[in-house]
Amino acid sequence: MTPPGHSATPPINATAGSGGTAAVNGTSASTLGVAATSGSNSAMGVGASAAGGTNNHTGAAVHGNNVLNGQARAMANDHGTFSHSHTHCQAKPNQDPTCRTKTMSHVPGSRPTMSTTTSP
Repeated sequence: MTPPGHSATPPINATAGSGGTAAVNGTSASTLGVAATSGSNSAMGVGASAAGGTNNHTGAAVHGNNVLNGQARAMANDHGTFSHSHTHCQAKPNQDPTCRTKTMSHVPGSRPTMSTTTSP
């Protein structure tokens, strides 16, 4: 029997992670994100890397106190040929965390190649 004022629902303990790499003609861009919740506590990490282009950009950050949001972006560009990856994670207390990664690579004159990975 559950005492008055107490919940019979156990806290959620869950993890999520997503990552991806886009690569074409020597350019590559990779991002990764992981998130975890344990009851009212949350943790998260994100990262990014880019290589092979004449113009590479990366960025990764986690923001928030109670609700954590993290993003990682990477892009490698070499005279119009480019690879791009973007990961977004969110962790809310007592809820399952989520992560999503979108990647795209493109060579001028052809259609871009795109993919999306979501967890859970």
